Amino acid sequence: MTEARTVPAGAVAPSDRGQRTRAGILSAARRLFYLHGYEHTSVRAIFSAAGANVGLLKYYFTGKSQIGLIVYNEMREEFNELIGRYEPGLDGAGRYLFSSALELRLCLEDPHYAAFYHELDAEPDVRDDLQDVVMRVLQQYRAPGLGDDDYSVMASLSISAIKPALVGYAISHPSEIDKDAYLHYYLGEQLHYLGRPDEDADQILGTLASYHVAVAERFTPVMVPLVR
Repeated sequence: MTEARTVPAGAVAPSDRGQRTRAGILSAARRLFYLHGYEHTSVRAIFSAAGANVGLLKYYFTGKSQIGLIVYNEMREEFNELIGRYEPGLDGAGRYLFSSALELRLCLEDPHYAAFYHELDAEPDVRDDLQDVVMRVLQQYRAPGLGDDDYSVMASLSISAIKPALVGYAISHPSEIDKDAYLHYYLGEQLHYLGRPDEDADQILGTLASYHVAVAERFTPVMVPLVR
């Protein structure tokens, strides 16, 4: 039997300390990404804001892109929790489509989110990760008889390329194309690859229009039903 080790009063166990440090780094990154965008926020600035030693980067993360991806996934999950609270009747594919349309709307309406998404997507490992998510959705929810796994791979490549292209064009050509046109086009492409009727786009966007969606400071998700 090994002797139990005591921890001095007020001390933090190493594992707890590491978790707190990691959480502080992600919190600092979230704030700085919101203020300055992904591209203009350095790892050194993130660690400095968190009061952490930048030399420990590889201990906690593989690099800046992983920090960005974790922040991005946290935001998406928080929005998905709000969607589940307000729209519990959506099926699996419906939740994915609604969430995807909500994100594109954020990119079209909020410059903080648009810049973060656009710059983060330029990271190859992040784009690969997001593409894998789309491929899993297609494999799970595509209509029966609509292609095989090879079809899902090629379809995921197409869908994964659409949103970044639309966001990039909207950033460089503001107000040239109506927001609803972007949303209908993007949803229409996804519905096509899933084998769902085009009419679903109107229903999804009609429901989305009944909410105020935004991101507050530190990329805090906001989804509030509009009073009719």
